[in-house]
Amino acid sequence: MEASIGDSNKALVAQRLEILLAQRDSPLWAGYVNMLKILESVFPSPKHWILEFLQNAEDARATKISVRLSDDSLWILNNGNNFNQDDFAAICDVNSMKLPALGFRGYIGIGFKSIFRITDHVDVHSGGLHFAFDKSYWDQSKRKEAYLTKWPWEILPVGINPVALPEDFTTGFFVPLQSTKGRETLQEISAFLGSSDFPKEAILLLKNITAIDIQTPKLSFTVTKYGKESTYLPDCKRELVLVRRQITSQPYPEEAQYLV
Repeated sequence: MEASIGDSNKALVAQRLEILLAQRDSPLWAGYVNMLKILESVFPSPKHWILEFLQNAEDARATKISVRLSDDSLWILNNGNNFNQDDFAAICDVNSMKLPALGFRGYIGIGFKSIFRITDHVDVHSGGLHFAFDKSYWDQSKRKEAYLTKWPWEILPVGINPVALPEDFTTGFFVPLQSTKGRETLQEISAFLGSSDFPKEAILLLKNITAIDIQTPKLSFTVTKYGKESTYLPDCKRELVLVRRQITSQPYPEEAQYLV
């Protein structure tokens, strides 16, 4: 059952909006907006932005991630650390504190923007933070406040009511796909997730995540990895890793071993 928007959530969203709106008409603003549009086209395929969500879940120290596609929406869930204020600031910006040089794999404020190629609305739920990026909300606001026509809605958060995430997941991204833009790519997403095209070997590149759950209307499966044995060498460590792909409708899993 949905609850009303919490006061702390509303205050944080309002504070972030105030910071962003104070920057309008600054000398760098036009370049900033243009850069955001470029970032949306950097990852043209589901093969790219889904991997970006995998990397961000890894950075949040998640051990599992679930991608759930229905006929008209997409949920991306993980059980990692909740968003903190830095994460919230980064996702509402073209910026990131999660740099590879600091041991991170994804850019939560940058790679996330590619999702707007397929949708005009994303809900984000993480801990006590519940907000959305919603084009239609700002389209309505622009009728009353002309200066908002200069603003990219993709970085302006809107407070929303919390929802209970399934099972023990802590962070969820909900992406409705009813728009024309969403319907055009729904088939592409379904084909990628619901076939052997999904790169199960991607789990080998992730240290924390040991399970990737994929659910589509046509096919559901889970990719898991298990370390079997290790052999230490003077300058490196080799580990034999078993990757298992279990399709829900089949009794036996597909398995492969990799020397990492």
